[in-house]
Amino acid sequence: MTEHICKWQALHEYLVWCPECGKPPKAKDVIHGLGQKEIKNAYVGYFERMKDKAPEDFYYMVGLLEGEGCFTPRPRIEIGMNDREPIERIAVLWRTGVYEIKNKGKKMRYFAQIGGKAAIGGMKVMRPHLCKRRQTKIDSIVDAYNIKWG
Repeated sequence: MTEHICKWQALHEYLVWCPECGKPPKAKDVIHGLGQKEIKNAYVGYFERMKDKAPEDFYYMVGLLEGEGCFTPRPRIEIGMNDREPIERIAVLWRTGVYEIKNKGKKMRYFAQIGGKAAIGGMKVMRPHLCKRRQTKIDSIVDAYNIKWG
């Protein structure tokens, strides 16, 4: 039997969530018999580990979101800009893809987003590092979903 090795785990040890594959769960998944409450708490842990073990990635993400990000009530965290490289870096941290939109006569725009429980977990951990306006927006999003601050 071969040992399960996850490429993501090798690249980003601090993001390890699942002991079998090293991947964080997706919002719709119930991974390895865990319930929805454990998965919801895991997203907060995912961003906290990033903050503790790779602060340069965490604060890069927070700074980019402060200037270019959007926190929506769906809940969703979105970021978009004309430069692909910063969006690729965020997409790797979020384990999502890069989306491209080409408007006629304009530059290509690149986007990344996360939603659901992953977005709420990220909002909770990033909140203290964002401006008051964004903190208020995050509070209203979290309150709308009746998620209590732990």
